[in-house]
Amino acid sequence: KTPAKTPAKPAAKPAAKPAAKPAAKPGAKKPAGGVQEPSGKTASDEWQNLMNRADSTKPAHYDVTAVFGKDDVIVHSIFGKGIVKAVQYPNKIEVVFKAGMKKLIMNEPKSAAGPAPAKEPGKK
Repeated sequence: KTPAKTPAKPAAKPAAKPAAKPAAKPGAKKPAGGVQEPSGKTASDEWQNLMNRADSTKPAHYDVTAVFGKDDVIVHSIFGKGIVKAVQYPNKIEVVFKAGMKKLIMNEPKSAAGPAPAKEPGKK
């Protein structure tokens, strides 16, 4: 007797292609303040609104060892002036800068704040 033939498997369907993103309109510009929020406001708009309501006459310089509270105005060496929108104790803050939201650390012990000081040459 001859062995029974197994039925052939149907050919696999090709995988569906992901939907293409709609092309940007020619000449369309990105929002000036960075990423546009679902509400239609840019980070720059939010920053401006918060700064208008805040007391920015004496901004604190950002330092990882300092402690900040909600609505504190700070100045960061890279991101510029920002306002603390939320505090995540014990050591994180969400800060709105003109370019967008950043999470920063705070309240770090001085030993963890940076590299150890350099040793003098020739000394062990």
